[in-house]
Amino acid sequence: MNTTLPQVSHEETWDKCYPILERLYREGSDANVAQSTVIDGMRIGEWVYWQRLNYKAGKLSPYRIDRLEEIGFRWSMSDAKWEEGFAILERFHREGQDVNVEQSVVIDGMRIGGWIEKQRAAYKIGKLSAERIARLETIGFKWVILALPTEWENRFAILEHLHSEERNVNVAPHVVIDGKKIGAWVIHQRMAHKAGKLSAVRIARLEAIGFKWKAFNSQWNNYFTILARLHREGQDVNVGQSVVVDGLRIGLWVYRQREAYMSGRLSAKLFAKLDAIGFTWPMKSKSF
Repeated sequence: MNTTLPQVSHEETWDKCYPILERLYREGSDANVAQSTVIDGMRIGEWVYWQRLNYKAGKLSPYRIDRLEEIGFRWSMSDAKWEEGFAILERFHREGQDVNVEQSVVIDGMRIGGWIEKQRAAYKIGKLSAERIARLETIGFKWVILALPTEWENRFAILEHLHSEERNVNVAPHVVIDGKKIGAWVIHQRMAHKAGKLSAVRIARLEAIGFKWKAFNSQWNNYFTILARLHREGQDVNVGQSVVVDGLRIGLWVYRQREAYMSGRLSAKLFAKLDAIGFTWPMKSKSF
């Protein structure tokens, strides 16, 4: 591809290109267009580029300098590039879109995502002017973007949602929610806790939503949660042995709690929890 720019400093070209920039300015657009811009069949972006070159070389008359400056023309290439990037973000803001786009985003041929990162870098080292900082902040520009949620946070959010719906967060190992193997993740949290590799903050957050560290306790609570829900709904918790709820054989579990009670293997704490929701117990035979 031929990248050589034509010399476009003839009077005729000036008379055709300048009115285009003047019109943009009157319409509220930026006269500092990108080099690739073509308007009304005129390569206006290249013409703008050559005005800057001629200005730098001292070949542009004071009259033309004045006329260009009247419509907001900038002689610095870096200033013009900055304004081009800002104009894109300003348009986003007017359209109600977030101006803090990802680094890979390209708009109108400009790598606006990369431009944004450069503004943040300049701000961090104190090389961004107060004027530019203020202009960016008025359109919702953020200097620090928080990291995306980690996998741990994504999975914790699922348990938190279950807790908000008064469901048991101690899910079975095979459970998959929203395409995530949340049951396997729960096992990994218990293993990490047992090995002392889970932070105090994460331990506290999990315990706050009813997480159980012992697998037996968690399994027992899975079944108890179902009975507690039946009780809240006004249903009888003393279900038949064949009953299955939410994929769990709750009827068989109820039968085993009675067996444990009869053999003296059910703790007073678990007995009290079941008794509180209307669980009925078989009579223990008395020894004489």
